Amino acid sequence: MLLSSALLLLLVLPYSPAEAEQEKVIFAQPGNSVTIPRIQVWESETDKLYVNWYVSTVTEPLVWKTPGASHKTGTEPHWKDRVSVSKDLSLVISPVLEHDFKIFRCEQHNFIDKKETIYKLYPVIMPNTLTLIAGDSLSLSCEVKPSTFRPTVNWIVPQGISCDSQENENKYTVKANHVSDKHSGLWICSVRHDGHTLNATTVVTIIDLSTSPPDPIYTSITSSPPSIPCSLSSDISWSVLNGSGLQGGSWKFTPFNSSDPPHTLLILNLTPPSWKVLNEDRFLEHKTLNNRDLSVKSSQSSVKNRGTYTCSLHFNGDKKLSRTVQLEVLEVLSSNSSTTEGNTVNLTCTLGSPLPSDLEVKWIAPQNAHRIFPEGHQNPLSIPAVRVQDSGDWKCELRKNQTLLTSAVIALKIEKGPMDAWLIVALSSAAFIFILLPLITFIIVRRRRQCMKRRQRKTRFCCCKNPQGKGFYKT
Repeated sequence: MLLSSALLLLLVLPYSPAEAEQEKVIFAQPGNSVTIPRIQVWESETDKLYVNWYVSTVTEPLVWKTPGASHKTGTEPHWKDRVSVSKDLSLVISPVLEHDFKIFRCEQHNFIDKKETIYKLYPVIMPNTLTLIAGDSLSLSCEVKPSTFRPTVNWIVPQGISCDSQENENKYTVKANHVSDKHSGLWICSVRHDGHTLNATTVVTIIDLSTSPPDPIYTSITSSPPSIPCSLSSDISWSVLNGSGLQGGSWKFTPFNSSDPPHTLLILNLTPPSWKVLNEDRFLEHKTLNNRDLSVKSSQSSVKNRGTYTCSLHFNGDKKLSRTVQLEVLEVLSSNSSTTEGNTVNLTCTLGSPLPSDLEVKWIAPQNAHRIFPEGHQNPLSIPAVRVQDSGDWKCELRKNQTLLTSAVIALKIEKGPMDAWLIVALSSAAFIFILLPLITFIIVRRRRQCMKRRQRKTRFCCCKNPQGKGFYKT
């Protein structure tokens, strides 16, 4: 009975337009969401309030909330699935469309008192996204409609960016020349009026290639082929690239110390994105282009691959993005990789040109060689009086500030040399003498013994006590 009386009281409660406050200004950016705040009138908890939100002069509530129940929305198709209320019963519109900029009313009551607040939704026109090519000029405007009042507008740009701002009636513009990757990010136009602030945003994307490596890429003829890097500086879809006027791309090669024009190795197909091989002599391995990576890889390590590789993207209006990568290939040259013992072998670690002063070479001999080399830059390396034990893999390490860049290996084969003819004669003579000396010694000893036997056979004289003459005697 009490509840029925309260509802009847609300229905007969007189409403005076004077009770409605002057409309409050609310800003919204088309495409984003907006929250129209409910003004707290009473200290009552929100779950004890009746709140109705209306748009313009429509009598049916846009959305309403009663105590103990969830919010409900009207039947207007234009607002379907786009309006709701927050925990504090503020109106949420997401996303805001072009025709949503109207007058909104919030009615709230607590059985006894009733309060109405009127809001006017104004658009802040600013693109949600902006895509530019590195080197372009940026011009970004934030327009507040209509211009019946002048809000306070400030720009919040990515850190480290310098730009110029201009104001023309209700349009606020910021400009920057020669944009680069550092201009990418969130640009904010902060609009403030009568205590309400809107941060309208634009995501600026700069199409650019990642910075080239500061040093050359080092590899060797005995190492795995390296990857030659090239990539977009940010994650940009191919649909965005094509929409920005992408016409094609290429990989080109220029040998060191060559006056010839660059050789085109690969060209870019746009549908689907892929590299097409043009020069089979320097075939570059590549993969399907489904992300920001444009890198390629040489199919083999060869001194023919020494040179400068250029990765390029071409856009409408003769716009071009390019990056260069230098590839250095290390090899070990030998004065004689197959020789005989006793000779001198010279090993040279080379990039095809004199090594820069900031690079140093370290040699590593085979384990059986037992060679010790002093520290320092030894190039070329001289190995005197080589032996069979010096055979094996000799490694040259290229280092910069003690950091290993790459290494190359060469195999030496040391054999015993053929014997000299005079050496054979000398050895034969020595063997003959070695055999003859015992024979001569044996002959001398034998003859000596024979002579001694002859001496022992000479006549002996009788030395008897009573010597007798020759003849036969009877004893």
